Amino acid sequence: MWFQASVLQAQNTAFTQPTPANQAAVGQAITDYLAAKATRAAAGSAALTPGQAALLNTASNPRVPYNLDAWDGYPLQRETILQTVKAQGKKLVTLSGDSHNAWFANVTTLAGEKVGVEFATSSVTAPGFEAVGLGTLASALDGSALVPQLGNAAIGAGLGLVDDLNYADTVRRGYLQLTVTRAAVTGEYVFVDTVKSKAYTATVGKAVTVTASGAVSYA
Repeated sequence: MWFQASVLQAQNTAFTQPTPANQAAVGQAITDYLAAKATRAAAGSAALTPGQAALLNTASNPRVPYNLDAWDGYPLQRETILQTVKAQGKKLVTLSGDSHNAWFANVTTLAGEKVGVEFATSSVTAPGFEAVGLGTLASALDGSALVPQLGNAAIGAGLGLVDDLNYADTVRRGYLQLTVTRAAVTGEYVFVDTVKSKAYTATVGKAVTVTASGAVSYA
C-alpha cells in the first residue's frame, strides 16, 4: 500500500499525537488530495491548480511505502514475481487477508502496468481498521468518496489514496466467497451483522467479477 508523502505525513502525525488539530490536518490532507484526483479525472491536468498539480507530482510529492515490513518493503522481490507472471502470459488472481479488512485491487508492476487482480478477505472475528479508529477510511482509500462528484465512474478508477485499490470495507467482519470458472472469477464479500452471537445475518456487501478478458464489474 503506497501513499503520497503529504497524506502519509499527516496520518503519521495524527497517530503519534491524536489531537483534534492533528485529526483535522489529516482530514484536510485527504480532502485536498482526493479533490486533486477528481479534478484531473473530470477535466484533465490543465484544470489543476498549482497546489493540486504539486500534490499529484511524484517528483515533489513522492509515493512512499506504508508498511516497510510488508510487501511495500520488498519492491524488487515483488517486481521479480510480477515480471515472471507477465512473461508467462498468466491471468493472475491473488488472494490475501492479512489486514483483516475486505478489499479488491489491481496488481501492478513498478511501472504501473496491470498484471493481475487481488481479492483480500476480511477476518471473521479479528478486528480490522475500525479497531484503531480508521473504520471510516474506506471511501477515501478506494476513491468511492468521489462518487457524489463523479458518479459511478469513480468506482474502480484508482481515484483514492491508494491508486490500485478499487474497493475496500474497513468496518465489517465476514469472509470472501470465490467462484472460479474459465469465463470469470467472482468474489462475493459476505459480511455478518454480529460476531458476538450464534444468531446472525449474512449479506453480500459487494460482488466483484473479473472476466477472462480482464473486464471488471461491481454489484
